[in-house]
Amino acid sequence: MILAFGLSPAWQQIYAVDDFEKETVNRALQRLECASGKVLNVGVALTFLQAEARTLSVGGGLYAQAIQEELQSLKVDYTWVPCETPTRICTTILNQLNSSESETPPWATTELVENALSLPGQTLLDFEQAFENELATASLLIGTGSLPQGVRDSYYYELFSKCSIPFICDFRGTPLRECLPLRPLLVKPNREELALTFDTDLSEEEALRDAIGQLLREGARHVLITDGGQPAWAATAKKLWRIPPLEISPINTIGCGDCLTAGFAWAWQQGWPWERALQIGIAAAAANAKSLLPARLDPDQICKDAEAVQLIEEKNW
Repeated sequence: MILAFGLSPAWQQIYAVDDFEKETVNRALQRLECASGKVLNVGVALTFLQAEARTLSVGGGLYAQAIQEELQSLKVDYTWVPCETPTRICTTILNQLNSSESETPPWATTELVENALSLPGQTLLDFEQAFENELATASLLIGTGSLPQGVRDSYYYELFSKCSIPFICDFRGTPLRECLPLRPLLVKPNREELALTFDTDLSEEEALRDAIGQLLREGARHVLITDGGQPAWAATAKKLWRIPPLEISPINTIGCGDCLTAGFAWAWQQGWPWERALQIGIAAAAANAKSLLPARLDPDQICKDAEAVQLIEEKNW
C-alpha cells in the first residue's frame, strides 16, 4: 500500500476569466471548488490511477468537512486527523489569453497560496500516532507539502526514521536536506524549490547539474527536478537524463507535480523499471495540465501517452 501524507491540505477555489486585467473588475466565466494541496492531489491521483493507496492528512474548520466529503465522493481511502486550526484556502485564477495563432487559446495560471497555519502540539502527536498505525500495511511512503508554521524542520525526518520502507520526498528546504541521510527512494522538488533548498542561483544548467549531484551525494537514490513547461531532469549516481515535456495545450497546471509524484509511485509500486516510472510520471503531469480540476487521471491513457516521453541521456555525468 502507498501511504501519501502531509500537513498542508487546502480547499481550492478556481476562477476561469477571460483576458484578466489588474486594477479593475474581472468577471469569472466559471468557478469551481475542490479538495487540493499537495497531499490531497497525490491521494486523489493515486485513487484515479487505481493504486492501492491511503492518504493521511489533518485539518479543521468548515473546509475540512468539505474536503472529507469530496474525498468520500471520489472514493479516496483516507485517514483524517481533526484539529482546531482552520484548513487553508488557495485560489487559482485561470486567464484565457487572446491568441490568433491557435484555435484553442492558451491559459495562464496565477496561484494565490495561503500558508498553512500552526498546528497544536497535541495534533502533531495525534498525526504521528496515525502515521505509525498506517505503517503496518504501507510498502511505499510519500511525504509531500511544506510544513505548517511553527512545525519543527525535523518533523519529516522523525517520521521517516520510524520505518525501513522506501519513501519519496516532495518538499524543499531544511526539512528535505535533513531527510537525505535516510536515503530516500526519490527526491522531487521543482527547480525553484531546489534553488531555495541550497540557497543558490540555478538559472544556469551547470549550476542545476551541480545541485542535482549534491542531492545524490547527500543521500538521495534518485532525483527528479521539474521546471514547469521546460524539460525535467532525472538522475541516479550513474546517469543523468533530460526529459522534454509532452506537447499539450495546458488549461490548469496546478497539481502537475503532484500527479507526477503519484504516477511515479504507482509505476514503481507495480515493479516497473525506473525509466518507465519516469515516463509514467511525466505523462501523468501532462494529463493533469489538460483538465480544470487536478488529479483526475485516466491510467490507460497515461500508459499510452508515456510511450511518447523521451529520456535523453546526458553525457559527462
